[in-house]
Amino acid sequence: DFSRKDAPRTARRRGQAGPKGRTIQMAHVLLIDDDQAFCTALKGVITHEHPELSLSTISDPVEGLKHIQPDLALLILDFEMPRLDGRKVMEYALAKGLPAGRILILSGRSADELHERFALGECLAVLNKTDPAQRHVLSMVLREIERKNGPEHPAPLSKPGAASS
Repeated sequence: DFSRKDAPRTARRRGQAGPKGRTIQMAHVLLIDDDQAFCTALKGVITHEHPELSLSTISDPVEGLKHIQPDLALLILDFEMPRLDGRKVMEYALAKGLPAGRILILSGRSADELHERFALGECLAVLNKTDPAQRHVLSMVLREIERKNGPEHPAPLSKPGAASS
C-alpha cells in the first residue's frame, strides 16, 4: 500500500507566484504503465505525498512517446507493456535527450531479475512494483526531486510552444 497517514502538505501550484514574485514551474514526472489501476493508485499517492510534483500518467506506451521531453524531472516506465516494452521506450527517451539518471523502470518481476536485464547506470533504478522496500526507494527519489526543485531551486520553465499536460 502506497498510502501514508501524514496530513497533506500545502504547496504552491504551477503558475503561482513564488519567492520574489517569480512564477514556479513544478517538476514534471511522467508515468507510462499499461496497468491503469496501478497508474491511478500511484497518481493518488504521488499527488498526496509529493504535492510539489506535477504528474501525468499514460497507459499506452506508443501514446506516451509523444510526451517524452528532455526536461522531464523523471520518467517512470513499466518494463512489460504490449506493443512497446519499457526498454524500447527508455531507448527512445535517451535518443530524445532525457538523461539515463532520470529514467526509472518498474516491474512486477523480482528486483534480482530486473538487475540482470538492466546494467548498472543504464537508468536511475529498476524497482519491483509490489515490494514495500522498493516502493520506499521510489518515494525517496520523488522527495529528492522535490528538494532539488523547491522554491530555492525551481525547475526550468518549458520553452515557448512546448507541450504541457
